[in-house]
Parts: sequence; C-alpha cells; structure tokens
Amino acid sequence: MEPSNKEGCVQPICGVQRGEKVIKHESPSKEPNKIEFELKEEESDSTVEEEIEYTEPQAPVVRRSVLERRKREKYSPSYFCSNFSLSITHDDPRTMKEAVDSEDGQLWIEAMVDEMAYLHKNEAWGLLELLDGRKPIGNKWVFKKKTNAKGKMEKYKARLVAKGYSQVSGIDFGDIFSPVAKVASIRLILFVAATFDFEVEQMDVKIAFLHGDLEEEIYMNQPKGFAVKGKKELVCKLRKSQYGLKQSPTMWYQKFDTFIWGLSFTRSKADHYVYFKLIGDHVIYLVLYVDDMLLVGNDKEIM
Repeated sequence: MEPSNKEGCVQPICGVQRGEKVIKHESPSKEPNKIEFELKEEESDSTVEEEIEYTEPQAPVVRRSVLERRKREKYSPSYFCSNFSLSITHDDPRTMKEAVDSEDGQLWIEAMVDEMAYLHKNEAWGLLELLDGRKPIGNKWVFKKKTNAKGKMEKYKARLVAKGYSQVSGIDFGDIFSPVAKVASIRLILFVAATFDFEVEQMDVKIAFLHGDLEEEIYMNQPKGFAVKGKKELVCKLRKSQYGLKQSPTMWYQKFDTFIWGLSFTRSKADHYVYFKLIGDHVIYLVLYVDDMLLVGNDKEIM
C-alpha cells in the first residue's frame, strides 16, 4: 500500500488485432518476462365604473378556486451534465480500439503497459489451464485522462477492470461490503480538528484493491492485447482482488484492518472505519472511506 501523500502515517504494506500491425512496448518492471502489447404571457388589472341600478337581491354566487395542474418537470440531460461532474469525459476512449486508433494511441498503450507492470509486480494472478466445469469471467480496459487542479493534462490512466457482474453469489463471492465511514464520524473529527487546531491530512491509496488476498477460486481471461505468446489458451487464476470484483472492497478492508492493528491503532466501537492511536500526549485519528484516508492529529511529525 503506497499512500500518495508522503507525510501519511500509513506505511507500505504488504489480442485485439488491427490488421497486421503489431505495436510492442517493453515493461518498465523488473520482471524477467517482457510485457508486450499486441492489438490485433402578462395580464393587467383594470377598473370599470358601472352605473348603480336598483335590482332585486339575489343569492350570492359561489366562487370556486381553480387548481391549475402542471406537469412535473424532469431534469434534461443538458441540465444534468451542467450540474454534476461526470467521471468520464467525451474525450476519453471507451474501447481499446478507440484508444489505440486515437492521436494519443502510443500514450494509451504506455498507460496499459504500466498497469500490467503493477499487476505483475503484485503477482495478481497465475496462468493455468481452465478446469472442467469452470467458466472464466471477462475483463475490459477503462481509460481516463487525469488533470490537475488547473485543468491541465497530468497523465493518461488505463485500468484493467474485471467484469464482476458475471459472478455468481455463493460461488464466486460471499458477504460483501465497502469500508465507508459514517458522515457523522467525519463531521465530528473535523469539528475536533477545528476546535483544537489539529493538523489535517488527506491521502489516497494507489491500486488499493490489488492488496486484498482472494479467498475464492476465480478465473479470468487474459487481458486483451497482453495475452502471453504460446500460452493464449491459458486463463488467469486470480490471487489478488481486482477492480470490478464484487468482493474487492471487502478483501481490501480486511488487509488494511490487519495492517493498521499492527501499528497499534485501536478501532472505534461506534464506527469500525475510524481508528485512533495515543502516543503520550499526542493523538492521531484515522478515518477510512474506501481507499481514501483522513488523518487528524495534534502533532504533524508523528502523522
């Protein structure tokens, strides 16, 4: 586990074919095997003076209010897009073919190679023949252009995501949940920080889900464009949880919880995703929200 913020207290743990064109890129990892990519209206009121004439008294006319029924307004797509930030922009390719055929095709290929390097480094899977009666799940590449606070391009990101929707409950996964701290807990911690002038740090964990160890036996097809030559008929037996799997958040939390207990943190009884640690007169609070962490303490040096 590698926090993006260097001041955090948490330490590291633990072919799509296009004709006959072949693009190769060597992996930056230290693995002996090279990672190669192969792509096969308004109204005005007026008063009128009328002559007063004597008339016989008549029964008062009953006036009834008229309720104007209006059709409920629905949010249009343009209104929705203008008020909410979408995770994928129109510039991001949706398929591998779109990514490779685009002007930034080489940059997207390098991003995929980097992702594969992370997977091999963490020993995410092993190749073997598919057992009889078992069916592998698929996967896909998700592409995203990362920008900084000023809106400038920062990096090209490619993520391999397993098609977890094809998993079968009771066979491929059991009880699942996602580690999300209560909103009340976050507000309380921030209130304490503002009242006592505590230090506040925020960090996120890179490839957090890849740190979780799978308990179930799951098979996945080899990623498109990165099938091992001479072993294309083999499938991946997953060792680590992957993005897209149903149980990935649960496996990540179990790994994190074991690690944070090893650092002498205590879990809150009111919220299991809030931890604290006392070191003499110093205190550290840690709030976990999936793969994001909030650190609050009265001494920045021990954070």
